[in-house]
Amino acid sequence: MSESFTVNQPKPRLYANLQLALSSLYSLPAHPGSSVISPSKAHEYLMHLQSRNVRRRIHAIQQSYRDQLHDNHQALPSAQQSIGQQQLIYPHQQNYNSHQNQQSFTAVEMGSSWLACLFLLVSAQTTTEQLFCAQTLLHRIRRSRLTEAIDWEVEHPHDCTEKEIVQMFQSIDLLRISDQYCHAIRQLHPFVGAVLDSSPVSRSSMTLTANDEERLKGELTLLTVASLLYLLLSHAPSLNDGDSSHSSGVSPIASTLGAVVATLALRLRYAVALTEQQHSLRTIFTTITDALSVVWNAATSLDGSDGSGNARAFVVAMHACLSSVPDTVMGGMQTSGARGRLSMDPKCLQAAMAEVRCTGMQQLWDTVRHVESIHGSSVPCDTLLLDTCTQWAKFLPLTNEFLEYLSPRINKYLTGVLNRHRQLVMGLIIAVFDCGTWTVGDVLARSLGLSEQQQMQQLGKKKQSNKTKKRNNARIGSNATDKLAEEAAAEVHCRGELACSLAIQIWEHLKHVINQQIVSLNADLQAPVDGEGSIGCLVSAANACLPHVVQNTHIRNAKELVSAIVAPLQELCRSTNKSVRALVMEALWTLHCSVVTSGPIEREFEEIIVDNLCACAMGLAAACGYPSDYFVDLGAVNDEDLEIERNDVRDLVRTISGSTAEMAKSVYFDEVLSTKVLVQLVGACKDAASLAYMNRHLCAESIVHMFSALAKPINQILVWASGAPSSLAMHLTLTALETLCLMCKNTLAAFDQPFSVQVILPVCRTVNIAVCSLSPFLAGFCVPCSDADQRSELVKEITKSAVMLAAFSIDRLPELAARSPLGRHCYDIRGAMRGPGGEDHVGCLALMRLVNETSDLTQTVINGSSDFIPQLCNLHRKLQMIETQRGQGVWHGSGVTPKSRRILLSVLCRLEVAFEGVTASTMLGDLFHSAVNAIASHKRTSLDHRVIYEICEAIHDIGTFPSGFIRSLFEASSVNQRDCLEAITRACLEGYWGNPIGCDHDASCRQWNRLRAALFYLLTSFGTVDVPDRASEMIQKFIQAECMAINRQCGAGPYSQSSIFCEEVVSESFVPAGVFVRCFSEIIRPLPASPTNKRINSATRTLNGVLEQQDVDNAVTYSKAIQTMYLCREVVIASVRHTCPEPHSNAFIDPRPVVLEAWLLAMVDLMELNIPESLLFHVKVLLTETLATVVSLLLYPTLKRTEDRSDDPGMSFDGPQSLAIMEFLSHCLALPMGLEILDLTAAVLSKSLSLDFGVLGSDADGQKKGEAMIAASLFRAVQGGLPPWAVEFIPDVYASFYAALDRDAVAFGMVLRLAMDVRLPLEPNVSFGGLQPGKLVAGRYFESLSSQAKDKFAQEAMVLASTDDLASWRRLKMLIKAACGGKKKDSGFQLKPSLTRWDFDRI
Repeated sequence: MSESFTVNQPKPRLYANLQLALSSLYSLPAHPGSSVISPSKAHEYLMHLQSRNVRRRIHAIQQSYRDQLHDNHQALPSAQQSIGQQQLIYPHQQNYNSHQNQQSFTAVEMGSSWLACLFLLVSAQTTTEQLFCAQTLLHRIRRSRLTEAIDWEVEHPHDCTEKEIVQMFQSIDLLRISDQYCHAIRQLHPFVGAVLDSSPVSRSSMTLTANDEERLKGELTLLTVASLLYLLLSHAPSLNDGDSSHSSGVSPIASTLGAVVATLALRLRYAVALTEQQHSLRTIFTTITDALSVVWNAATSLDGSDGSGNARAFVVAMHACLSSVPDTVMGGMQTSGARGRLSMDPKCLQAAMAEVRCTGMQQLWDTVRHVESIHGSSVPCDTLLLDTCTQWAKFLPLTNEFLEYLSPRINKYLTGVLNRHRQLVMGLIIAVFDCGTWTVGDVLARSLGLSEQQQMQQLGKKKQSNKTKKRNNARIGSNATDKLAEEAAAEVHCRGELACSLAIQIWEHLKHVINQQIVSLNADLQAPVDGEGSIGCLVSAANACLPHVVQNTHIRNAKELVSAIVAPLQELCRSTNKSVRALVMEALWTLHCSVVTSGPIEREFEEIIVDNLCACAMGLAAACGYPSDYFVDLGAVNDEDLEIERNDVRDLVRTISGSTAEMAKSVYFDEVLSTKVLVQLVGACKDAASLAYMNRHLCAESIVHMFSALAKPINQILVWASGAPSSLAMHLTLTALETLCLMCKNTLAAFDQPFSVQVILPVCRTVNIAVCSLSPFLAGFCVPCSDADQRSELVKEITKSAVMLAAFSIDRLPELAARSPLGRHCYDIRGAMRGPGGEDHVGCLALMRLVNETSDLTQTVINGSSDFIPQLCNLHRKLQMIETQRGQGVWHGSGVTPKSRRILLSVLCRLEVAFEGVTASTMLGDLFHSAVNAIASHKRTSLDHRVIYEICEAIHDIGTFPSGFIRSLFEASSVNQRDCLEAITRACLEGYWGNPIGCDHDASCRQWNRLRAALFYLLTSFGTVDVPDRASEMIQKFIQAECMAINRQCGAGPYSQSSIFCEEVVSESFVPAGVFVRCFSEIIRPLPASPTNKRINSATRTLNGVLEQQDVDNAVTYSKAIQTMYLCREVVIASVRHTCPEPHSNAFIDPRPVVLEAWLLAMVDLMELNIPESLLFHVKVLLTETLATVVSLLLYPTLKRTEDRSDDPGMSFDGPQSLAIMEFLSHCLALPMGLEILDLTAAVLSKSLSLDFGVLGSDADGQKKGEAMIAASLFRAVQGGLPPWAVEFIPDVYASFYAALDRDAVAFGMVLRLAMDVRLPLEPNVSFGGLQPGKLVAGRYFESLSSQAKDKFAQEAMVLASTDDLASWRRLKMLIKAACGGKKKDSGFQLKPSLTRWDFDRI
């Protein structure tokens, strides 16, 4: 085709730049005389070329001129027409970067992107260039109107100024430009010119409107692109049997150009105004076929041969266009994908979708048969037809007539020798089956244009709801009529019938291909599985046909079809190929979901479904078992893919055997299908466990794994078994208990048999997991009753065996056998998923669950294992000795981790506390005093990382003991106890005092940080009594030391380094600052569950002065803690108010935000206590000074963008401290004493801050000025002082502020009005935080508001406040945000964080 060009032929202005950019980006052969540019610049230019819209730029310039002339009452003629009167001139090649230099205010880049792509599409030497040009054409007409996308009019020899552009578009001659276009196309290729000359496109009208321009451009372009498509296919290397659509390089180009033709037809049908007669006669199909007929007629008139070559090109072009119609029309609402969203009026798109849905399939059938009748003898069309039907079947159900016509061809190519034909047929099969999985909601969403293209959900996972899905569902409910719903239900039924009909007609041939694929996959375990191959066809058939047959059992050959699909599914579940099993799991999810959501089904089908689900589940569980040599090398890296699959199987088993949704729908336990599945699975597990126990074999790990996965549905049986349980529920509970008992005994006996550790380890671990998971089930049968004696005896037997099994596994089976390759912060246990607590020994966890589940279960453990409990104490001693021998920081090898050992210690303490005198009090006492003495021995020892480590571990051990033991330590009744507390205090304080600024952190710093975490748990383990005096002193010292260290560090400046305030030590990643301030919240929060102690709404606080005696017990209990808070307030407030700017990226980690967060949340917890009169003064001072601190901090930011605030005084608010600020304000201002707190706060602020309250302030009293000062700080927070996500809590704050003003709407409006005029005095050297002299405290946006606007704002605020409901406060938030500059989208703040995590016992 390139022969049509000569060297001297003129080319569009952007042609050379486009050719250069493509050759540079894709490393194509360079053209003579061209240079090379960087790929990044080439990519930038190509993106610019695709998206440039000169026409829209011109309209913007014209509108700007109109706006300028409006004041002079002049009118600029509208340029909403077509093309100016400039001649098409093709200039010499210009510099590639010229478009960048022309982007000045007065220049507009000229040159047609459309013409450049058309010319390069014809003359390109590579398919890469052709494909890019075709994609650009498609991109432009999908994203813009035809008048803008097809930009002939901007082809100009040079760039123009704005003035020239306006003059050019004042007078437009569309006819002349269209004639010039036709002339250029004739030069492009004579054949395309001949097509345009023979076309019936009317260009005779002298007065053309904007709609005429759209029509004329669309029709001429449609013929042009259709001609180019025909030419490309005519010159393709292979067209025999229609295979050109799959030839290398041609298929994507033909498909893309077919999509261009379909999109043009769509826009001409609905985006161009037609007469009623034209609209009734001209459909999308007729537009496409008419255009291709014009091309065909022109080709036959020019071709002197028999026309067979032209016929092949014509047929392929027709199918390329027709196959693009459904995606163009029904995929137009998509926002994802390579083509993106179609920019078109949604109503037009909905009308187009309605047309295609109603008549599209019939028109496709008629067109296909017509083309075949004319050219079928000379052009084999089977593969083309199958491909076209595949594209249509993705959106619409085929007709029965169509399906019967296609079935013989499907069977022919399904078992054929050519693999490419088989793949094509399988694509069609999968499309039809996937079409059968649509729901009524999917059909309605498609009809209304509300949904994305349906995508396959993640294998083995349930679909997750999201906001978009909820919004679409709401829109479907509001837009869908009863008629639409009925039509959608009928279409869903039709889709299911079609899928079943296809399966019946092709099953024998498909089964043959599936069997071949199964044999091939079993021979090669690593062979990849094609989701669009025969296995994918089987899964798609199961997804579509089984749910439909279950709900419509009357269809022909229903039972045979179900049996035929189910049999290979079971075989695939037992496959050794992991990818095959993953595909099958999706079908099982779908089948169970359809059964649950449908009504009752026939018993015969129900039995088939239950048997299939059970067989598949057992097959999957067996197939994903551990390999026999998996645990030979316990130090090997864990196989995460295997563990993920095992978790997926567990989720599947839980779902099919105990669906909560299904349980909720039925009131009869025996009728639930999941119950029948559960009965079969539990029975199968019992049979396997019984056989292993009788033969003295170890039960298979896959069976134990299956049973442990059933724990959740088994636990649900307790609900059904209570009251008057059915015989099936009784049988199931008994079977489950017997199964667990057999597994515990079988595994316990294995320790006395010659089994290796590698064999026992996975089974024993899984049995312990089953015990953990079933502990609620065991607790339900601990109390003997007349009808549960047998089950109670089984529970006693299970608990006794389980305790011994857990102890043996702790003693003999390692968990961390080798050093983890994941680093010192992670564990990699062979055969277990990583996660918090994943390193804990399952034996310790099993004991913890048995002892802590219920008191009755604990009593059962005591009764059955009282003689064995001293051995547990000895086991703890042994583990402690092993831990000491391993050395500091060595967790792998023998024994368990320190945390696992402490879990065992907590179990022993629980047994001792629950039943004093039954277990081993003396042994526990010895363990406690041993830890105390270990710390006391380091009272005068030089502190290094080893000593600190030993102290830290001993503190963790002490913190595990009951609160009575811990309180006795702080009573310091013995010398060792006093020495212990002094050693702890010295070790913690020296960490703050002994680390000079700028030193690198070392092992001692990290161990000292762990010591802080251990102290946090120790100092918050006093139960529900007040903090002891000695503990109060220690907390106060630690807080003072930390705050002094913070002040010292901040005083060194924002560029300083720190050995403790760094990422590896005191940070949110490990143990944050403020950990001892957080102790206050942990101490006063765990109150007894009573109405006065629950967290209550801020509007109903109980902190209101003197209370009745019976209401103040909790406050008296924590009086020492409150007094300690009072003593620490000054040093804490001084540290958080330090004016050091936020540290730079390579400097220290700012500790102030976390300290502020901890302090404010402690104040929130304090406000939930009932305060007696003796402590009321302390609380008022705490709240007043804290509120004054918050108000002062809100004045620190300068309200610049975040990246420009590096020199702002004080900490950054981009963190959870802002959430704490909003919560504190909401709680504090809502107190009954809120007005008093406001007045006291104003008095505190007035001492450090002198303000000018303007003219209105002269009539206001001191109380109102103080309230206005606080209100102004809230305005400043909304204007950027706080992050946007913190401002969302403003309604709660203002509701509380209104409550503090005794709900006086007039006073509320007056305070807000006064706050708008509060400013810093215009005096030299007067500033505060981010405030500058003479500037408003409320922020810069109020500077431009007039007094009338401010008065109106205050009046509206008064009206909204008087309503005093949630909706009114939200409207007030919108009012305030509008006055304060609107939503701060580009503020630079990060996303909303979560509150700081105070759980670091595993550091």
